[in-house]
Amino acid sequence: MIAAENEIAIPARPEAVWEVLLDFERYPSWHPFIELVGDPSLGAKIEYRYTDKMLGMGRLRKMHSFARITALAAPIEFAWRMSMGSFLFRIDESYRLERHPTGTRLAHRVEYRGVVARLWRAGITSRAHVMICETDTALRARFVKRPPPRKRGRR
Repeated sequence: MIAAENEIAIPARPEAVWEVLLDFERYPSWHPFIELVGDPSLGAKIEYRYTDKMLGMGRLRKMHSFARITALAAPIEFAWRMSMGSFLFRIDESYRLERHPTGTRLAHRVEYRGVVARLWRAGITSRAHVMICETDTALRARFVKRPPPRKRGRR
């Protein structure tokens, strides 16, 4: 198994973060790598679409499969599992939300298992943590208020 974890503080209530995590239709507007399509309910079969630019190669790597929602406890935990064959390749991804003095503490974890994960170990190991950090930063950006742009004028 290869695992990557990240924690981040998000300046919003857990309920607001939860809404974004379960609004699958809007994933393309913030998630840099995946789209989830389907009904966000416990045990539901959903579509999993992954797209990533292959580092240094200038090409897109795409994967389309199905996943199953394995945990859904509002507004605390959301998890899903994408699997290709019993032992070939499996991804377990989870988000845990907790109240935090600044809003929400988000714990994000991804686990890769199977023969393919072992074969791609070097690539997955080097990229997995970077990818979840990029994802969490993009999610956090949905809640960070940006100051209005400064007007340029004559002095």
